[in-house]
Amino acid sequence: MIHSPLHAPPTAERAYRRARVLLAVTARALFELLPERWPEIVRLRAWMMRESLWPEAEPSEIALLNAAPGGLASRDAIDGGWRIEGVAVLCWSLGLAPLPALDEQAEPSRYRACLGFLAPAPAIEVALRAEPELATYFEQTAHDRRLLLHHLELAARLSQPSELAGSEPDELAHAALTIDGRPVTESGDDEVRRVASAAHERCIAAGWLLGRAPMYADVAATL
Repeated sequence: MIHSPLHAPPTAERAYRRARVLLAVTARALFELLPERWPEIVRLRAWMMRESLWPEAEPSEIALLNAAPGGLASRDAIDGGWRIEGVAVLCWSLGLAPLPALDEQAEPSRYRACLGFLAPAPAIEVALRAEPELATYFEQTAHDRRLLLHHLELAARLSQPSELAGSEPDELAHAALTIDGRPVTESGDDEVRRVASAAHERCIAAGWLLGRAPMYADVAATL
């Protein structure tokens, strides 16, 4: 159950700015893997300046965006790439784009136009979905994430002979959650980890919208 926000939830205008920053972080992380696109990093930073987005960027995001080409740690690049799932939640919350299913990876190209990526912000009015709807989404996604992580933990334990006897049941055996149309219990561990990672980022975005922490990076992805 979601309690009253600990901090004032963001306005629609701020949520829009945060979505643009997260898309910039995603792009910078992806550029790291494509040396032929390193020249675009300078253009990305200039766009942040023109659109007055630097004040919205948090310290870890500023460090990532300002990292020299080829200078990002692999963990930072991976984490930065997952920010696209936060973009998906924020754009959905603002009525700018439909929300992909949890097992469907969000694609940056879906959000370039509505967020004016590397261009001026489009002339659109934004409004956030009602708090009860956001809270319901957060609760469901946090619940799904917990089930996915429990499934992975149980699978790891069952791979050890000493753990085969008397193990606890997998809650996902009777859950409606699926991956690519199959029950999670029939999916590979890598697929489950992918969806769990998406759920983690989506919980952070929804939690930030609900005022669970003043900074995006400080939001916990748990109930």
